[in-house]
Amino acid sequence: MIGCWFEDNDASTSGGGIYSRYGAPSITDTMFMGNTSKYNAGGMVLEDAAGQTLVEDCVFDSNTSTWGGGGIAIFSSDITITNSQFLNNTGRNGGGINYYGPSNLYSGVVRNCTIKNNTATDSGPGGGVDSSGSSHLEVHDSVICGNVPTAVWGVSTASSG
Repeated sequence: MIGCWFEDNDASTSGGGIYSRYGAPSITDTMFMGNTSKYNAGGMVLEDAAGQTLVEDCVFDSNTSTWGGGGIAIFSSDITITNSQFLNNTGRNGGGINYYGPSNLYSGVVRNCTIKNNTATDSGPGGGVDSSGSSHLEVHDSVICGNVPTAVWGVSTASSG
C-alpha cells in the first residue's frame, strides 16, 4: 500500500484506519489522521502477521482508541517501522505505539521515527511507546518527547551516533 490517506474513520471494534490479521502488509507514505476505535488502535492494528510487516514514511496523527495504541497496535507480529511520525495520539496503553507478544518469537524495530505528544490514559507508563509480553521491541535513532506519561515501557533503546 503506497500513498494512501485514512482520515476520520470510526471502528466499532479495532483498527479505525486498518485492521490486518494474518497478513503481512507493506505500508509506505500513508497518512492515518483522526481515526478512532472502540478497542485497539485508532490508526492501525496488526495482529498475528504471516510475515515481516513494514511501515515506512507514514504519519499517525490525532488517532484515538479506548484501549491499546492510539496510533498503532501490534500483536504477536514482527514489524519494522522506519521514518514515521506518531503525533498527538491517545490510547489506554501506548498512546503512540502499543506492542504486545505473548512469546519471544516476535520482534519489532522502530528506527528514525518521531514519537511526540502522545497520551496513555492508563495510570502506567507508555505515553509514547508501551511494549509488554515476552516479545522484543527496539527503538533506534528516534525522537521521543512530550508524551504523557513520559516513561517508555518495556523497550530497548539505542542510538548509533
